[in-house]
Amino acid sequence: MPSIFPEITTGGGVVVRDIAGNPTNPPDVHNAYVPPATFVASCEITALPTTCDARIEAKHINAIVSELLALAECFDANGVWDCTKLNNLCAAFNVWVEANRLWFDQVSIVGAGTQADPLHVVSIDCGSY
Repeated sequence: MPSIFPEITTGGGVVVRDIAGNPTNPPDVHNAYVPPATFVASCEITALPTTCDARIEAKHINAIVSELLALAECFDANGVWDCTKLNNLCAAFNVWVEANRLWFDQVSIVGAGTQADPLHVVSIDCGSY
């Protein structure tokens, strides 16, 4: 399966969160982030243990690199990946921020964003400067 998670059978991956979203807390897995059940995954989330069963596979690294590259492309579809630098994700994210920034001057955006209380702009009277 193409995934950023290490495979159980060939990579020695250990399940750290089951398909229902429950953490399994295996004792030999350290520093593995387990998202809450509200963050849905279509597979069990695995991590590498500190035992001799752990194996970093090329397909695992390729999946991680592909996820990072896809994230950069998502942020900046017409961007450039500079192979001499280590700030490509930051650069792509900054392009996305600039393209999606809400510019406003002396206004507030209020409301819960629900049908009963939609978002709307309210002017703020700050007086003369």
